[in-house]
Amino acid sequence: MTPKRVGKYDVIRTLGEGATSKVYLCKDAFANREVAVKVVSQSAMNDMGSGKLMQRLFTTEASLAGKLNHPHIVQIIDAAIDDEYGYIVMEYVEGGTLSRFTKPENLLGIGDVIEVAYKCARALEYAAQQGVIHRDIKPANIMLKENNDVKITDFGSAAMMKAEATMIDGIGTPAYMSPEQHLNKPLNHQTDIYALGIVMFMLLTGRAPFKADNIASLAYQVLNINPPLPSEFRRDVPLELDMIVIRALQRETDKRYQTWEQLIDELAGLMKGATALPKQGVFETERFNSLRKLSFFSGFADADLWEVFGWPSG
Repeated sequence: MTPKRVGKYDVIRTLGEGATSKVYLCKDAFANREVAVKVVSQSAMNDMGSGKLMQRLFTTEASLAGKLNHPHIVQIIDAAIDDEYGYIVMEYVEGGTLSRFTKPENLLGIGDVIEVAYKCARALEYAAQQGVIHRDIKPANIMLKENNDVKITDFGSAAMMKAEATMIDGIGTPAYMSPEQHLNKPLNHQTDIYALGIVMFMLLTGRAPFKADNIASLAYQVLNINPPLPSEFRRDVPLELDMIVIRALQRETDKRYQTWEQLIDELAGLMKGATALPKQGVFETERFNSLRKLSFFSGFADADLWEVFGWPSG
């Protein structure tokens, strides 16, 4: 049964439902805006088997309220917990996730994939600067609005690199987990770079680089077999983009991109002179990256720079 209110928020309708939580579209009367409210029941957080993990995931995401302010990250506005449930209030984003563009019959244009990857990389670079690693980057956690306006969501699995608490091991979606995640090794921003590499591969080809019937077989492939080139499954993928994806998917972290800036620069550089690629996102991304490098704009946050030039920030 759909409640009439969650905390101070009036429920409009149900947006989605999972095993342990429900998401409602609500009206924030005070701010006069629509918000998405994720509700987790106390019974789920008190479950003998998974309750402690649920509590940690909820607390992690709730702790980010007001802290990650970036045009390509879904803003967490509020969070609360009482005797019945805990809830997290987020910016409401219309449109679906990238999952619908991971089917061979419904792929994005190559220029659009580059645009999406670029914006995700900038958002994740910003999160890393705040000491946050997402750890569960996948198409289902990336919203896509019109004009390639990207919004990364679901930071419940995030690792806080500056926190004193012990990091939770074994978090992530197996198909997108980095080698170091499969081995429960210490993580840094490079684990998100790897996951974004998987996302790029999926968006370009409509399939995963590794296919397996179980997690053990998948982990073996991730740890021992080199991934194929995206162009093996989509002939119009340029060699330069092949190389970007493969470098992001390197098993050894010393061979992978060392910084988000390296990946961002190569994605932007790929667009120069690429007149055959769709221009909707390409022009915007190349221009933004060029301006970001100018000393005059060095003190501007990403959100400010998008706003100054009237580009979509959500």
